[in-house]
Amino acid sequence: MIKVSKQFIEFGFVNAAILAAMVVYLILRFGYLNEQIPLWYTLPWGQDQLAVKSSIFVIPIVAILITIGGFVAAMISKKEFIAAILVLEMAI
Repeated sequence: MIKVSKQFIEFGFVNAAILAAMVVYLILRFGYLNEQIPLWYTLPWGQDQLAVKSSIFVIPIVAILITIGGFVAAMISKKEFIAAILVLEMAI
């Protein structure tokens, strides 16, 4: 059985609240976005950086996947110190 500390659960709720706030904010502000938004800043300046506005949801989806992966890794970890580092890192 995996031992889950109180701090682990608290950080889980904080992370879930931040992610939920991000998604709700994007949904509420979605109508105000232009049809194309700059999203790919690693590409050369101009038309290449633009994406359709629905691509903005890539950001919270990736954040959710990273958070879930971090929690799974922390729960699998046998060492409490490594699990604590993983959970704290996800809050950043």
